[in-house]
Amino acid sequence: MLPAQPSQRVQVYNNFFTNSAFVPKCNETVVNPAPPAPSEGYFAGHWICPQRGWIDVTQSGGSVSGSIGGNPGEDFGSQDRNGGQFSGNVQGDTMSIIITHPADSTYTSTIVNLTGDGQGFSGKWEWYDTNTRVLKASGNWSCHR
Repeated sequence: MLPAQPSQRVQVYNNFFTNSAFVPKCNETVVNPAPPAPSEGYFAGHWICPQRGWIDVTQSGGSVSGSIGGNPGEDFGSQDRNGGQFSGNVQGDTMSIIITHPADSTYTSTIVNLTGDGQGFSGKWEWYDTNTRVLKASGNWSCHR
């Protein structure tokens, strides 16, 4: 049999005898189906976020997790934010995460979109008090590889 290409259909003939007569039987079989197109953007890696710090993303399919940090003077470098953890999901080129900041009982909800070249993302963030769920601040941010 010739090597099959992705999604190529090949005819497989199983020869057998019935009542002393030779009868070819054809079974259509899909060989080497093409893999599905990726449905998630690729957010995994270390990202630099100007004036904010950095974010490290681990991605497995449509799920993401990781941590944030930064230097003194950057948003993610303050004592209350440094080492914050997050989890969330990716759908298409959009990542939605919740970053927890246990040191000051707050969390950040953010939705970002991957750039066309996959080397950056940008979007909105909202910072909440964990206990009261009151919005403390909001804005835009961006990061690059």
